[in-house]
Amino acid sequence: LPPEQLLKNRPDILQAENRLLAANADLISAKKAFYPTIQLNASMGLEAFRWSVLFEAPASLAINVASGMLMPVLNRRILKAHLMESSGKEKEAYLIYEKTILNAYKEVFELLQLYENLNKMIDLKNEELRILEESIVSVRALYTTGRSTYLEKITAQEYFLQTQMELLELKFRKAQVQVG
Repeated sequence: LPPEQLLKNRPDILQAENRLLAANADLISAKKAFYPTIQLNASMGLEAFRWSVLFEAPASLAINVASGMLMPVLNRRILKAHLMESSGKEKEAYLIYEKTILNAYKEVFELLQLYENLNKMIDLKNEELRILEESIVSVRALYTTGRSTYLEKITAQEYFLQTQMELLELKFRKAQVQVG
């Protein structure tokens, strides 16, 4: 997967993004609370059992309209405090979102670098194995002609096996990076 796709699917980024969206919605709601409202609700219907009386009772309708118009003016300080609180929470959510993205980018970048380095190390180990295999063939030939000792033959084989084990360990680490 490309790095941007790896970042997009991370749960910590999704969580921070949702928190930012929620804080944005709260800020918008706090701004809209300053506007007057007119509400028609079910309680008006309970005041009159007939439609004709509903609209003839100006007192109940006037109280609802007046309260919707005057509440933003009367509660201005409370609304300002709520707006400032929502604005602060939105800024905080944005900073957390930004920090989460930076940390996630750093983690993904480090994993990709580790993956590339492991690939290079595996290539080098494969080359080392090829050279050690040639040295084993050479030592065997020298041993059969009497120009090398048995210890040199065993030592060459030991280096070859040790390098194979190191290669397997590198491949295991690469598989762990792919899964993680």
